[in-house]
Amino acid sequence: MEIKQEDVRRYIPEWDDNREKAEGEQIVLHIAPMTGGELRAAYRVALTGKGDSVEKSLEVLERIIKTRVVRAENCVDILDRTILNGEDLWSRGPQELVDEAHAALTEISTLRAGLKND
Repeated sequence: MEIKQEDVRRYIPEWDDNREKAEGEQIVLHIAPMTGGELRAAYRVALTGKGDSVEKSLEVLERIIKTRVVRAENCVDILDRTILNGEDLWSRGPQELVDEAHAALTEISTLRAGLKND
């Protein structure tokens, strides 16, 4: 799935008082909106509430974070290793930051779905 560079947005997370830091020290996530199919899959899994929905929900969340967090700046794990993208964020990032990235992706994807070109 190709991500168009013009669709990528800079997102400055609130996590860990990040927005209070100096501009050059803030964590910045470059995120691309989910496709309609990804968005529907995320909603569908969240709404089912059946036996293996937690496992499926994690699979969907993992796929979204890994593909839609295109790049990370000024982000490190607890061992001070650099987190460069969604793969790194998913595997080594703080859970709260992963959750916030997912919330931001959901928000921009939902908003984008309602936008139309003139």
